[in-house]
Parts: sequence; structure tokens; C-alpha cells
Amino acid sequence: YFIAGQGSAGTNDGPATSARFKNPHGIAVAPSGDMFVGDREGHSIRKVLASGWTTTIAGTNAAGATDAVGVFAEFSSPYSLHLDANGFLFIGEHSGELRLLDTSNGLVSTLSTAFTQPLAVTSNAAGTSLYVCDFAVGKVFAYGVALPVVTPNGATPTALPAVSWTVGQAAL
Repeated sequence: YFIAGQGSAGTNDGPATSARFKNPHGIAVAPSGDMFVGDREGHSIRKVLASGWTTTIAGTNAAGATDAVGVFAEFSSPYSLHLDANGFLFIGEHSGELRLLDTSNGLVSTLSTAFTQPLAVTSNAAGTSLYVCDFAVGKVFAYGVALPVVTPNGATPTALPAVSWTVGQAAL
């Protein structure tokens, strides 16, 4: 059934029948039923509620690579999305960046610029490994990682902890 999108290109937020996307790619669904959509040509991440209400939660609608909070962050063709159990949204960009969006506070951080086209991203259920398919080079990478976690008091870190992601000679 229809959820959101007017059917013509644009970046309008709003109710299901008025919302517009500019080449949506990648979708991740939260346990609540809310959806996150990578709007590739809109260079943004959009949140779609179960009601269809759509809002831009990160990105300026202009291509860039700025780490910032919410609509002050810039993306360059967000393509693949993966939402982990702690609410961290991993974003593979067509331009080669691997980014992270903390959905609790809107903070966008660059994890890596070492990829060519990370067009598929996921993690294991335990949150201890990240998997990235780099389309342009025809390789799949696995990284043992210390993914960001929610602290014991339920607070989410406001910045990425220092992590070392390595497998063999590959380093992130």
C-alpha cells in the first residue's frame, strides 16, 4: 500500500500525499515502524512515520560532506542505509563515504572515506561486526568493530568513540 510520496521529484516534507522525494534509495525500518529513506538526489535522510508524514532529519539538499547535526549536515548521494538496534543509522554514499547518523540527536559523523561506492551496509545482530559491499571494486569487507553503544543510563554518546576497525590489511 501507498506510504508517502507525491510521485514527482522534489524535497517537500509534509503529509503522505504532499511529500516529495528526489530519487529515493535505501530504506531502514525502526522497531516503531518509522522508516528512514536515503534521498539520493536530495542529498538528505528523510524520516517517514507510519502515517506517511515525512520530514528531512539530516542533510541540506545540496551535495557535500559536512559532519554536523540534522539539516546542517551534508551528504553526497546517500544510497544504502542500515539501522542498528541502538538507533544508529549507517549510511553508504554513492560518492564513497560511510557515514553514521545518531537518530536520537541527529549527529552525523564520517566513519570512512576509503570506499569507492559502499552501496550495501549492515551489521550483525550483536553489533560487533560491520559489513560493507563496495560496488565499484567488487569487494565485500567485514570489520570487527566497537560500534557505538547506548550507555548504561540509557544516554546515547554525542560523538563517536575512538575505534579501530581493521581486518587483515584493510583498515577503516
